[in-house]
Order: sequence, then C-alpha cells, then structure tokens
Amino acid sequence: MTKDKSEAGPSSSIIIKDSLICGNLSVLSDIRIDGIIDGNLSSNSKVFIGTTGQVRGNISCKNALIEGKVSGNITVNAVLDIRGTAQIDGDILSSILILEENAIFNGKCTMKTEMNSYAGK
Repeated sequence: MTKDKSEAGPSSSIIIKDSLICGNLSVLSDIRIDGIIDGNLSSNSKVFIGTTGQVRGNISCKNALIEGKVSGNITVNAVLDIRGTAQIDGDILSSILILEENAIFNGKCTMKTEMNSYAGK
C-alpha cells in the first residue's frame, strides 16, 4: 500500500478544520493545515495545506503541498506543489515548482537551484 502524498505522517502536527490560530507558528516536523493560521508559519519539514486550510502570513519550509489558500510569501527549500484548488496571493521562492491546472497564483516566482545563495540577500 502506498502512502497518499496528502496524508500527514505519524509525527505530524494537524490544525483541524474550524480551528483558528492567531500568531506565528514554528514546527520541527510535518504539519497539516485544514483550519486557519493568521500569522507566519515555518517548518523544518513539509507543510500541507488542505482544501479548507488557509494561511494569512508567510510560509517557510523544506517542502510544501498546497490545496487551500495562502495570502503571503512562500519560501520552499525543495519542492513546492500547488494543486488546482489552491489560491496563492504572494511571492514564491523555490527550487522546484509544480503548478497544477486551475490553481490561482498572483505574485512573483523566483526559482533558485541553490537556496543558500538566497539567504544572504
């Protein structure tokens, strides 16, 4: 049995639907957002934003899969996967970008092969 990319792992944090977090959030492991975060989000691992999930702030992480809404800038060190149900209002900085048909993206996209070169700018 293969694991669905949208599933949260066993050591993941989950913000359930109808939850609201006001303030910045920093996690060391994967995080799944089905509720709303009104603040910046950072993860040393993967960020998954479900179809009902929203982040109103900047996101910084290793990998991200977005099906919901983001109003803020997104910095991803490896792969950013934006699904067809997603709406992004903000700039993107990523090494690899997957943008599915019907996704809404309003902003600037910068592709970097080596993310460390961006950190000093």
